[in-house]
Parts: sequence; structure tokens; C-alpha cells
Amino acid sequence: MSSLTVQSLTSEELRTSAITVTSLKKANKILVHPNCDAETKQQLLAKLKLFAKKDLQAALRFPSDYHPDIVTTITGHLAAASG
Repeated sequence: MSSLTVQSLTSEELRTSAITVTSLKKANKILVHPNCDAETKQQLLAKLKLFAKKDLQAALRFPSDYHPDIVTTITGHLAAASG
């Protein structure tokens, strides 16, 4: 996943990488990549609730470290789960 910092990755390569993402940090790397398209973004945001709860809590504690859509999606998932 370290190759995600390479600006030359295509949106299709990012989408393929997103399939195997299992952590919030890796999802964030893809979402902030300039070639991340809407389909990949939706795919990753849908997977967020499958990630470890401690990762999700970290995004809420340090929201500036994560893509805004991650924080918004997690907030919505946690609110739905508690309410």
C-alpha cells in the first residue's frame, strides 16, 4: 500500500487496491489520492463499518488526520448504532 503515494496510480489501480483494504489508514490513503474516483470512494465508505472499532474511534479523536467523508460516515454509523 505504500505505493499509493505515487501520483501516477490510475483510478482503476486505486479501485483494485480498495478491494483489499482492511484498515482506516489505508482507506484514507486511497481517499486522499488525487485519482480516487466516486466509485472507489463509495466502495471504501461502505466498508468503514467493517473496520476495527478502535480505528473508527481514532478517526473521531483526530478528525483532521482523516478524509472528511470518513469522519462523517463514521459519525453516522456510530449514531445509528447507539440510537
